[in-house]
Amino acid sequence: MTTNSRTLLPADLGASTLARWISAIERADRAGAAMVLLAASDPADPIDGLAMAAWCASRTRSIRLCASLDPATVDPFTLARGLATLDHLSGGRAAWRLTGPADEARTAELADVVARLLVSWGADALLTNRDQGLMSDQAAVAAIGHAGAFFTVRGPLNIPRPPQGVLPRVALAGDPAATDADLRFSDDQLLHATIDQATASKPLALGLFLLGHGHNVGAWRSSDTPAADLLGLDYYRGLAAAAERGRLDMIFFAEILYSYELAGRHQGALAFPTLDPFVLIPALSGATERIGFVGTYSTSYTDPRATALKLATIDRLNGGRTGWNIVTTGADQSAGNFGRNDLPEREARYARATDYVAQARDLWRRWPGTPQGEPVRVQAGMSPFGKAFAASVAEVMFTVARTVDAAIAFRSELRDLVGQAGRDPDHVRVMPGIAPILGGTEAEARANEQRYAELLHPRIQLAMLGDQFGIDFSGYALDAPLPMDDIRQAPKVLSGARDPDRLIDTSAGIPTLGDYLRSQARVRAHHSFVGTPEQLAAQMGDWHDRGACDGFNLMFPVQAEGVPAFVDHVVPLLRRQGRVRSDYEGSTLRSHLGLPAPAGAER
Repeated sequence: MTTNSRTLLPADLGASTLARWISAIERADRAGAAMVLLAASDPADPIDGLAMAAWCASRTRSIRLCASLDPATVDPFTLARGLATLDHLSGGRAAWRLTGPADEARTAELADVVARLLVSWGADALLTNRDQGLMSDQAAVAAIGHAGAFFTVRGPLNIPRPPQGVLPRVALAGDPAATDADLRFSDDQLLHATIDQATASKPLALGLFLLGHGHNVGAWRSSDTPAADLLGLDYYRGLAAAAERGRLDMIFFAEILYSYELAGRHQGALAFPTLDPFVLIPALSGATERIGFVGTYSTSYTDPRATALKLATIDRLNGGRTGWNIVTTGADQSAGNFGRNDLPEREARYARATDYVAQARDLWRRWPGTPQGEPVRVQAGMSPFGKAFAASVAEVMFTVARTVDAAIAFRSELRDLVGQAGRDPDHVRVMPGIAPILGGTEAEARANEQRYAELLHPRIQLAMLGDQFGIDFSGYALDAPLPMDDIRQAPKVLSGARDPDRLIDTSAGIPTLGDYLRSQARVRAHHSFVGTPEQLAAQMGDWHDRGACDGFNLMFPVQAEGVPAFVDHVVPLLRRQGRVRSDYEGSTLRSHLGLPAPAGAER
């Protein structure tokens, strides 16, 4: 295949197998093709261009990856975030195209705002200064403050500047606002290809929650290459390979729709990069075989058509290994990136979420199905609104429970709510978070706990607490009790996004600010465990036997150490107890979790 001066255009999802399509892309990459332009020509069989491009990132080396997107269903912040993630994961090979009928003026404004967001971080904004506890230069990250005819976006982006800076925009004849594109192609310059996706009695479910370098927010200080880790594919691929070796059910990624700030200032102590989960997941899907992936995506700001397409595309690409953590976004800071001054009220957010999920599921029923029928639906809401919403839609529930008694009470309550919603409680998996710190002996585990605590620079600790509640704690004494009256009046408490009575344990009295910071450094309000693999396996089994959970969401303080330690030393113990499988028994996330196929679909 001689394609040095040609662009490869995979057009349809119906004429050949996925394996043949991937083979064509890989051959084009080896032959030195300029670009693969990922699009679908059949509206009844659509694809998400970003997801497809991310899949290709893990399978190719040099070919440029161009994602085709519908300007009518994307917003600037979400699009810029996805493109920046793709450019980082692909090593600077991302491009984008806007296609389909659209308003020319809206498309032009969309392209302009995306370009400005992509460079809202300065070229040298990532510092990774361990001594000062700064991962980024606060002065080099700036809001864009855009207020236009179609979009209002505050910015900055919450991902550092991509390797290419402003990414090249591609256009074909007939594309909206094509004259503004950086690269324009006629049809005779394209080489067309086609693609398709080939068609307590329960085990303990295990998920791995990956967040930066770990759930200790100072974990990045343990790495010699923190920025390269979080912006490249190899770091995530290594952790995914370890999790798959342990036959874990899934890997979970959160979503952050804003750059950390307090009182209008970028918080360099907390602003570690968080890549777009639904660009990262297809890239990792191409590098794994069986493990499932759950990504978080908000229903408050995005178009349900675009989200449904994205999820369906990924679920087809990875053979039915996809889940959607459905959130309504409780962070005030996110509103300014989507044309709003304020966060919508909680009741309004959940009403929109209910309709949003219904629209997405209706589209999935009308489009060609995925190997598991549709992506697994996940929820994590702990408020009354959140629990009611979860009871109506969730198939997996991530929870916060510090004690086994609290976990038992929550699972019992949720199962009752699921039954009241007319659903089978046995079709919902409840998975509390657990933050294990392991050692060969108890003394070694305690030593590791202390070593992890020392990763937290005081600047990081105060910034973390400030972000949790939305107030500046730098003026309070570390040895004084937590200012509970001020916390109860904090913006995130008044908005309902944070509940101090649930997050702060006052059973033994109000902790000091310093003591609370040290405890939060370790677990972020989730259940903490410090001990040996044998003790952890016994505790997990006890929670399972007592009806406290159907599994666990693993939240390691330092992932590079915790993940392999758990896989090598805890998983074998759980297997001997008959609590987890020795190998995958199915190929989809639903089969891993023992969940039924959606009505009208086959697993």
